[in-house]
Parts: sequence; structure tokens; C-alpha cells
Amino acid sequence: MHRCVAAFRRFNRFHTRLLGLFSPRLLATPLSLAQARTLYEIAARPGTHAAALGRDLGMDRAQVSRILARLRDQGLIRLLDPAAGRRGAPLEATDKGLETLRDLNRAADAQAARLFAGLSAHERARLAGALSTTRALLARGETRAAAQSEMRAHGAASENPDAPGQSGPQACAPAGATAGRDAAQDRTMARQAPWTPQTPQESAATPTPGAVALRPARSGDMGRVITHHADVYGAEYGFTGEFERYVLLGLAALAQGSNEREGLWIAERDGAFLGCVGVVEAEANAAQLRWLLVLPEARGLGLGRRLVECAVDFCRAQGYASILLWTLRALDAARGLYASSGFHLAEARNGTMGGRPHVEERWEMELVARTPRPDDGQP
Repeated sequence: MHRCVAAFRRFNRFHTRLLGLFSPRLLATPLSLAQARTLYEIAARPGTHAAALGRDLGMDRAQVSRILARLRDQGLIRLLDPAAGRRGAPLEATDKGLETLRDLNRAADAQAARLFAGLSAHERARLAGALSTTRALLARGETRAAAQSEMRAHGAASENPDAPGQSGPQACAPAGATAGRDAAQDRTMARQAPWTPQTPQESAATPTPGAVALRPARSGDMGRVITHHADVYGAEYGFTGEFERYVLLGLAALAQGSNEREGLWIAERDGAFLGCVGVVEAEANAAQLRWLLVLPEARGLGLGRRLVECAVDFCRAQGYASILLWTLRALDAARGLYASSGFHLAEARNGTMGGRPHVEERWEMELVARTPRPDDGQP
């Protein structure tokens, strides 16, 4: 927790300076940051009132009152029903206020464009993915904290999603091993029982703080896998919602089955999702590697290779004769990883993925040497 808090505060100090948020005038306008945000909320929600603004923006009554008075004095907002009282009167932006917002938007876009000008297209895509992940994780933490606070207020015991032991072997405990789970959860845990890492270092009960750990998927992880696939491929390759549906359907089939020769693993650091990989049974004692993903902020750590090795080790332990996978010719880094991991290209064909035309490739790896037949011409 301490490392996460320290990193979060360092980033806050960095980005507030980078964007000039401490300036009394935001982007050379007559408005402060708080005033500009309040004006934005009023324009986005015509008819809102002071009490709602204070609640949604985390401002006290006096602060909201001062800001609204300033915006009215500048002719940027007006009261729709002055008789309703200052706190209850509905508010809306004036034409001057809307034009001021348009100026602010143009200035903010120009500022962002200047910051990104020195980045390559790939780096901009990585940044977009990292920002999306940051927002999603912070929103999730806020929601969980609020729910836990409410549970404590009602005298109920709260569950800590990052409690020790939940990322290690206990996550693979057989059904019924943990008291209090309902039957549906027990069945889920029973299916997850074989989804264990194959090396001792991946099976540590308490991961070292700051270290990247692999663990079997547990309740809630499939939703994260779907979301991160949609976010990363949408930002980096322009994939549409069709790709998200494709990932969802594949994971739904995995969740509905109870095949001990299939599995899904999550890579994380201090509870933060970094990547994933899965294995499903395909054909003729062949496994299929699926859902390999490494988030942009985790690339360069060797995590992709670690995930592939985890999946291959699992397939060997389950007695599969071979592994196949489908990928796209456009995914150069993934193709290089597969080739260096022992896969070979077996087939290529034109297809569509994520609403876009692509060349699809099938890669294969033999795990069991084929016994030559008499007619093979082998000595």
C-alpha cells in the first residue's frame, strides 16, 4: 500500500505542475480551475443547483456560493428561477458561458497536443491505455471503499479484496474449503482448482510487494480481462465493440465449462492488473493458447514471455500433445514472442477482427514428438 500511495502522490505533483493547475487563471482565461470545472458541470447539466454541485464536486457550501457568485458576476451563468433561493435555484450557462467553455476546450486540446507532439503513435497509444487503466482502477477503488464504509456503518464485516492469501494457493482451494461461500461460488472455485501455476515462484502465498505475480483467475477477473482487451485493442488498433463481444463469448464458454485441462491466469503487481493468458482444449489432444495480453505500462518487463511459459508448462502438465494459437500479422511483438518461444507459423488467411480486415495466422507448437510411421521413409 505504501508504494502505491507514494507513486500516486508523485504523479499528482508531476501532473499538476505539467498542466499549470496552480495558476490562478486556467489556460489564460479569467477562470480558476474550480470555476472552470463548475461552469462545465452547469453547462453539461442545465437545471442543476448549488447543493448538487457541492456534493458532486466535493466542495463545501461556502466555496460553491463564492464560485457561483463569481460566475454570475461575469455573466457566464444565470438562475432559471431566482425565487427558489440561492441553493435551490436551477442554474444554466449563458451564451457567453458556453463560448468561454469552447475557448477552454480549444486551449486544453492545444495544450495536450503540445505535450504529445514528441511521442510516437505507439507511445501515444500506450499512454491512452495507461490513462484508461488508471481511471478504471481508481474508480473501482473508490466504489469498493464506499461499499466497505457502508458495510462498516451497518456493522457488517467487510471483505478486503487484497487480503493476504487471496492471490496464492488459497485462491485455488477446492469448493467448500472457505466457509460462507454460496453454492455458485463453490462451483466456480472448484473449476478454478486446477488453474494453478506450475512453478514454485508462481505459487508463493504472499507475493513480494512491488513484484509481478501470476495467479489463477478468481471471481471478477473475467470482467477485467474483457475490459482491458477492449481498451487496449481499441486504443492501439481501433477495434470496435465486435472485438469485445468476441472476447466475452470465449470467456463465457470457459466459465460455463468444468474442464480441468483449461485455465486462465492473471498477472498483477500489488493487486493491479498487468496482463493475462488462458488455455482451452481445442482438438485432437491439442490445447489452444488464448487471451494473451500485457498492458502498455507493463511492457518491457518480460511479462509476455512469462505468461506464455506459464501456459506452456500447464499444457505439458496436462499431457497435451500440441498447442495452437491464432494471432494477427499486425501484432509484430506477439509474433516475435511466439517464434522465440518455440511456436511456428502453420497457416495464414485473410479475415476480419474488431471490425477491420486483417491477416489471421495460426501458430503451433509440438509438445510430444510424433512417432514416425513405416511409410515416412525414416530409418
